[in-house]
Amino acid sequence: ESNVLGAVTQHIITIIRSRGLFGPANVTVQTINGPAGTDPDQLATAGADYVPLDQVVHFAEFQTSEDVVVTINNDNMAEINETFSLQLVNPTNGARLDTQRTTASVVIPGNDDQYGVFSFIQAYNVSINEDSMPSVTFTIQRKQGAFGPVTLQWRAQSENSSNPVNNVLPEQLVQSFGTLHFEKDVTQKTLTVKLEQDTTPEPPSQFYIYLLSASPASKTSIVYPHVALIRSGSNDFASGIFQFTKTSRFAQVEPAATSVTLTVSRGGALTAESVMFSTVEISGTPQIYGQAVTAAVKDVDYVQKSQTLNFPISTVERKITITIQPRAVNGISVFNVTLSNPSFPSVLGTYTTAQVSIVRTQNHKKLLDDRTKLETEPVTPKDTQDVADDLDGLVPDIDPINDLDFFIGVTEKLINVSTFTCPSLYDQTFVRDRL
Repeated sequence: ESNVLGAVTQHIITIIRSRGLFGPANVTVQTINGPAGTDPDQLATAGADYVPLDQVVHFAEFQTSEDVVVTINNDNMAEINETFSLQLVNPTNGARLDTQRTTASVVIPGNDDQYGVFSFIQAYNVSINEDSMPSVTFTIQRKQGAFGPVTLQWRAQSENSSNPVNNVLPEQLVQSFGTLHFEKDVTQKTLTVKLEQDTTPEPPSQFYIYLLSASPASKTSIVYPHVALIRSGSNDFASGIFQFTKTSRFAQVEPAATSVTLTVSRGGALTAESVMFSTVEISGTPQIYGQAVTAAVKDVDYVQKSQTLNFPISTVERKITITIQPRAVNGISVFNVTLSNPSFPSVLGTYTTAQVSIVRTQNHKKLLDDRTKLETEPVTPKDTQDVADDLDGLVPDIDPINDLDFFIGVTEKLINVSTFTCPSLYDQTFVRDRL
């Protein structure tokens, strides 16, 4: 039996002549299918796998051996071990054959990765997060050979395992390693990697999926170190949700104050992030509980301001200070401060606009104080009545309405309600309640 190395295209077979050596003699060597009982899938094919041979070999007198060359077709097709045979026939000049050694088996080892070469079907560079896209699916291909079952190992690994703070750890995945089983002739499989959907804030990170090894392992079962990169967005808002605090959503400026301070918060603080804030003039006529107020004018009522607010790691609140210009005008003037452009992957929350009211009189201040209480604390009937009384204090007194007497036979009476000079000062709810 002779094994042919996969990279060799010609193989030498030696024929021995023993015992009598007198006179020349010939023998014919032929390639045939076989040996008998070989699995048909493992039979080499003449012409495709090797060059057929039918050659007369000449031995001179006293010559004891002669070589013949068998040519193997070394193609690029993935193949398993294949076998063919050589036989000796037709000896001449009185020579005979050794019946125990007239055939030889030639084994062509499986070459060109008959179990396959595994890789990702494409270059992957994807982003996932716990909320909208907690998992990603890869397709792994098996090329060249698929002549038997193979088990492929894979593993998720941080780019820099020495710095776990900035990299996904194995426990942040539902499964961080495992195997894929390829049956014979199966050339593709999918692999799904999923993040744990927990409530723990985690920073943005990145990690890789490695194809490690395949079994059965041999020189023809090859797994190259293919890697798929995944960028995991911060989950559970680890980098922060930016918004104004409850007490800053409706801020008021005291009659004699020259500035107002607002507080911006963020829910997570595992990374350094930033958000932009800007003062904004209100278009149209703003109202506070139905009362028409004045839109503040930038650089007249307040100093226009727009800048980036930086949040270092672990910082959950920052202050904003807006300068208020002195002005001898009664009433209330209003402007907004808005948040925008949070740094990735932080996000904006619900309360991204703060309303700032510049109060010029004490009566207006009382209204805003009670309004702030309604917006920031649990509401009681007394709180609602306080606002109603504040609104009543900003308009002329209502003349009392006389009792209406309905005598026998009277089915209708007329109620006269005075028209006020500033009807817009009333919220419909309060007017309805009074009537």
